[in-house]
Amino acid sequence: MEKVTSARSDTTSLHSPCFIGEPLSWDTKRALIRGFWPPKDPSLDEDCEIDNFASYFRFFRSECDPVNQPTHVAHCYHDLLYIHSVIRSNPTAALSELKEIFSQKGQLGNDSIKLATSIELVVRLWLTINVRNIMPTSPFAVQNVLAWPDNISLSEVIRRWVSYSQMNFQSSVFDPAQQFSPFLNIYDMVQTSGLRIIWTDDLASHLLLVGSVLYLYPHVTLLERLRDSPDFSLPHDLIQETLATFGLLLPIANRHCTNWLCAEMDKHGLDRNIVYRTGVSRSVADYAHWQSRLLIIAEWYDRSRPATLRQWWHDRRDTDQWWGFWLIVVGIFLTVVFGFIQAVTGIIQVTRQ
Repeated sequence: MEKVTSARSDTTSLHSPCFIGEPLSWDTKRALIRGFWPPKDPSLDEDCEIDNFASYFRFFRSECDPVNQPTHVAHCYHDLLYIHSVIRSNPTAALSELKEIFSQKGQLGNDSIKLATSIELVVRLWLTINVRNIMPTSPFAVQNVLAWPDNISLSEVIRRWVSYSQMNFQSSVFDPAQQFSPFLNIYDMVQTSGLRIIWTDDLASHLLLVGSVLYLYPHVTLLERLRDSPDFSLPHDLIQETLATFGLLLPIANRHCTNWLCAEMDKHGLDRNIVYRTGVSRSVADYAHWQSRLLIIAEWYDRSRPATLRQWWHDRRDTDQWWGFWLIVVGIFLTVVFGFIQAVTGIIQVTRQ
């Protein structure tokens, strides 16, 4: 009886307008999670996982900004899930063919531009990759966009994205036995090199280093649901490798990393499951998709040097250099102290005379 009541409330909430800029109800969140990422076990209660999607639903609200409503054919949450079901059932259909399917069904109208806008919105909400049929004007946004022309399918867009990363992996020159340094972790980079972390909702921006800013993708529970999906979604290897990067850059055995991550979770309301990392390989060869970005991060960290006394204190990568620096600092400090004492002593003697 309780499940029937829950199903009815979910159905009712899904017919609410989605472009209203207000927080989503508990029933709506549960229905969207079950609709976008059906659980492997149908009897699983989503209520226990809704809190893990808190940061995701902030992203959801920003994508469903009321300002964008006139450019869409979708008007309620049910429309979004309807579009998602058609896309998932036709993963090899070109974007133009998807628009034709919706036009023939007539449920959402036949405005080609608005259909494309709603279709790409649903893909962004479902897979959290920034696919666009109409390219944005922002230079940074363009850098991370996966273009979706009318004549290719979503599966082809994803295949090209993954293949491009694989091509970089195959063309890169590195020692197969090369390992990432044990000092390559987020906490040490933040403390010794002034690295700033920005949490991104775009999977394609994960591990992107811009200056001293590193973008990290935090939606671990969402990735796990995609990995367990029996239908079309992102490649399993990509998802597994993405999850492994958290174990690589935030080692479970490093208590400083764990404390830093817990503080970030509380500060930004991140997915709680991100803290459950596992021990992973530090071999460069084991990271085919994210290897080029990881190597860029490693090179940046190797070239970085502490700029403040606090950063020098935390930087233990070169112990000889660390001891040498602090011996010089202590020597200068003692020289100043003894010089000051000598000066004060001289003044006192002159005063007494």
